[in-house]
Amino acid sequence: MTKSKIEWTDQTWNPVVGCSRISEGCQNCYAERMAGRLANMNVPQYKQVVLFEDIANSRLSPEIKVTGWNGATAFVESALQKPLHWKKPRMIFVCSMGDLFHESVPFEWIDKVFAVMDLCPQHTFQVLTKRAARMREYFKSVKELPVGSPRDMAIFDGWRAVYGTKLNERLWPLPNVWLGVTAENQTRADERIPELLRCPAVVRFVSVEPMLGAVVMPEDGTACEFCGRNYESVTVDCGDWCEEFCAKCRDYDPDAVSTIITNHLGDGQSHINWVICGGESGPGARPLHPNWVRGLRDQCSEAGVPFLFKQWGGANKKKAGRLLDGVLHDEFPEVKV
Repeated sequence: MTKSKIEWTDQTWNPVVGCSRISEGCQNCYAERMAGRLANMNVPQYKQVVLFEDIANSRLSPEIKVTGWNGATAFVESALQKPLHWKKPRMIFVCSMGDLFHESVPFEWIDKVFAVMDLCPQHTFQVLTKRAARMREYFKSVKELPVGSPRDMAIFDGWRAVYGTKLNERLWPLPNVWLGVTAENQTRADERIPELLRCPAVVRFVSVEPMLGAVVMPEDGTACEFCGRNYESVTVDCGDWCEEFCAKCRDYDPDAVSTIITNHLGDGQSHINWVICGGESGPGARPLHPNWVRGLRDQCSEAGVPFLFKQWGGANKKKAGRLLDGVLHDEFPEVKV
């Protein structure tokens, strides 16, 4: 397999393809354009997920214009097991041609993707989404999964029978899976980062790409997942440790209390551990102001968080390069096992 040209990963893996536009960062989507090209090359899974100008014409050709995603997703069975055959450890970007947590992706598909990731401890899987709320919904469903249910058996017993490998049953977070959200501007950062912080992960990362405005990361402090910073603290003795909850929002939480989250950059279990930043490239690329990048770099530097500046972008991203004030920022998080 050829190495990915994406600066922050080694390999892409697409067991699920297809998407739809959800926010400002989707305006000039590279994956959408590439899916159109692949559909015109008669790649079956991409023919299922794009719209064509002349949809009545069953014979695809380069002359038939692809107008974009059609909102459907496709499960690519032939791609699912590929990481099992990659012996050399690598970082793998999951679903670069879609969004694993797209609203049309059944949880059963996501289960299978996580089962494969669990079976490949030699690799590091980077899962990036714009649908942070659905990602959180998925992990909540896994946490509440009854032992012995059909879905439980499908995730664990079925895969163990096939591969003879012991899975990390209900062990979250998986030690080789990083979770991230795209936050192209402040609005999307405020919307998606709190959801990311509530998902179990050894590494949580934020991709500010394409960067469409200045982004200030969440301030230091704690917050309730329902009430925000204005919460009523109660400490619960859990035996070997104590955990802080919010008693104020018991009417909204079926468990009567909700967990308090730490909501900031830093080197910790509930923090953002890595920040990627980059400008838009290709046709119609929107400009990137250097001060936006400097501001994000400085926030990461102050918090001790690895910062990777991917590109300035523009019409000629290679010529524009990756240097920020003469420095290459190419940092990755160190995972503490």
